Amino acid sequence: MSGAEAGFVISLIASVITIVDATKKVYNAAKDAKGQPEAFRQIAARLPLVIEILRSLKRGHRRSTRRL
Repeated sequence: MSGAEAGFVISLIASVITIVDATKKVYNAAKDAKGQPEAFRQIAARLPLVIEILRSLKRGHRRSTRRL
């Protein structure tokens, strides 16, 4: 994988992390609102795991590109 491709993958993962973090913050701000659908609560409970998986992928990708 070229340096440009590696940079693109890392940027893409970082962007997804940013989107998921922002989504979690918006949910946390609104979670006290009455009538919140159960689906939102279930998704919010899983967001920290999704964020950690993406961060792990980003770290692993960086390590693999350093070896090249």
